[in-house]
Amino acid sequence: MTGRNNFSRVNCWLPVLAGAALLGAAVFLDLMADIPAVPQMLRIGLVAVGCAFAVVGIASWRREFHPAIAKAALATLASVFTFATAEAGFRLARFDFARFNEFPDEVPIYYRPPTLHAGDGVFRRPGPAAWRGKALSAYMRIHGADDGPYTNEQTVVVEYDALGFRNSPNLTDWDVVVTGDSFVELGFLPYETLFTTLAAEQLGIRIKNLGVSCTGPISQTFYVKNYGKGASTRDAVLCFYEGNDLNDLDRELRNRESFRSTGKPFERQKQSSLLKALFEQRRLRRVAADLSDARITPNAVLVNTQQERPMTVYGAPPVWDRLGARRRDALIRALTDWAETVRAQGMRPWVMYLPDSHRVFHGYFRYSDPSNAVHWPPGDFGTQLGTVCTNLNIEFIDTFPTLRHEAESGRAPYNLIGDMHLSAEGSRVVADVLAGALRKHKR
Repeated sequence: MTGRNNFSRVNCWLPVLAGAALLGAAVFLDLMADIPAVPQMLRIGLVAVGCAFAVVGIASWRREFHPAIAKAALATLASVFTFATAEAGFRLARFDFARFNEFPDEVPIYYRPPTLHAGDGVFRRPGPAAWRGKALSAYMRIHGADDGPYTNEQTVVVEYDALGFRNSPNLTDWDVVVTGDSFVELGFLPYETLFTTLAAEQLGIRIKNLGVSCTGPISQTFYVKNYGKGASTRDAVLCFYEGNDLNDLDRELRNRESFRSTGKPFERQKQSSLLKALFEQRRLRRVAADLSDARITPNAVLVNTQQERPMTVYGAPPVWDRLGARRRDALIRALTDWAETVRAQGMRPWVMYLPDSHRVFHGYFRYSDPSNAVHWPPGDFGTQLGTVCTNLNIEFIDTFPTLRHEAESGRAPYNLIGDMHLSAEGSRVVADVLAGALRKHKR
C-alpha cells in the first residue's frame, strides 16, 4: 500500500515538474536575445500549458490521479530535457549551424551577400569565383515563380577576381574606381555591358569596378581605401542607390560598432544554437514567401508606350525631409568619411545618385487591382543629396533626369518584374551619364 502511495505521489509531481520545465523554457526564450523571431504565441503557449500542468499536478494530490496525465507530463519532460541537452551540447561544442545556410550553386553569386570578413566589420566576396547561367530566371525560380518574364534571357558567365569583384584578372592599374552595391555589380549582365565597362570604352580609360550586392557607403569606402587606389587612379565614384543604401548603412554601422567593441561584427558570426537555427530557418522561409508575394508577382502594368507591359510595384522611394535627423546625420557622416578617405589617397571624390525605379516610372504605371493601389508622391531625395555633396566638396552626378527621360520616351531602363535593377538599356544610359560627367570635368 505504501509503495502504491509513493508511486501515486511521484505521478502527481510529474505534471508539476513538466509545468516548471515549460515555464523555464518560456523564460529562456524571452531572455536569450540571440534567438531571433520567437513567435509570441509560442511563449504564450508554453506559459499556458506549463501553468495547466502545474495546476493539474497540485490538484491531483487530493484525488485519484489519471495515468494519462502522468504519461503526458513524462513525455513533456523528456522533450524539454532532450532539447535542453542538445542546445547545451551544441553550444559547448561550438558547432556552427551557419554553415548550413550556404547558398547552393544554382543561386547566382550576385544574389548572395558577401561573407568574407575583410576587417572593421566589413565583408567582401571570396574570390576568384565564377557563375554560369541565367541569373534573372534563377532569381524567379528561387522565389517560387516561373521564369516567363525572362524566358529569352541569355546565359552569362559572371567572373570575379581574386578579391571578389567583377574585374579582369589582368587589371593592374586603372584611372577611375567605381564602387557601389548591386547596381554596380549587376551580376545578371555580361561584363561587356556593365556601365563601368561601357564608360571606360567611351573615355578610352580603365575603370575598376568595386560593386558588391548588399553593401552600403561604409563597406564601399572600405573597398576604395583598401582596393581602389592604383598608380594612375585620380577619381573615385561612390554610387548611391536610394532604394536600400540607407538600410544598408544602418546595418553596417551596427556591424562596425559591434566589431570595435567586441572584435566581432554583428552579422555572420559563428552560430552554435540549435533553437536559433530552427527559428532562423522558419524566418527565412517566411521572408522568402513574403518576397515572392510582394516583389515577384506582377501587380501593375507599365503604360509609357502603347504596348502595356506587366511590372511589379512594391514600395516607394525615400524622401529626404522624412528621413529623420538620425538617418540624415548618419548618411552625412558616411559621405564625409568617404570624401576624406578618397582625398587622403590623392583621388577626387564623386557621388553618383541612382534613383529607385518607382521614382523613374512614377505616373507611368497602373495597378492591376485599383483597390490595392498605393498612391504616394515621390518627394525629393536626389536634389538634397546633391546639396550635401556640394557642401562637402564632392563632385555630384545625378542620373535621374536621363533615366526619367528614358521612361518618358517609352523605354524601360530597369527590369520590370521581380528584380528591379538597371536593365541592359539602363546600364548603357548610366554609362553615358558617367562618361559625360568625367569627360566634362577633365576639360
